[in-house]
Amino acid sequence: MKTVDKDHIQKVVDEIRAATVNEDLCIPLYTSHIKQAFYWSGLDKEVREEIANGLRVLERETRWHVKALREIEKIYLESIKK
Repeated sequence: MKTVDKDHIQKVVDEIRAATVNEDLCIPLYTSHIKQAFYWSGLDKEVREEIANGLRVLERETRWHVKALREIEKIYLESIKK
């Protein structure tokens, strides 16, 4: 079995955690700040709805990314224990 480089794994875990934080920070932007900005933009209702639909997709995908990153982090942390 290959020897586990715990320092390297910890660096990867740190990067995963940073990516998770970045993804988490984007969710409020998609869910409220940008939607509010578009609401007051003066764009036609249909255009605003199209943009809002796109933002909902981004929000859903970002939540999935956060979940996936946390699962990957668990895998890496488990490999340190071995």
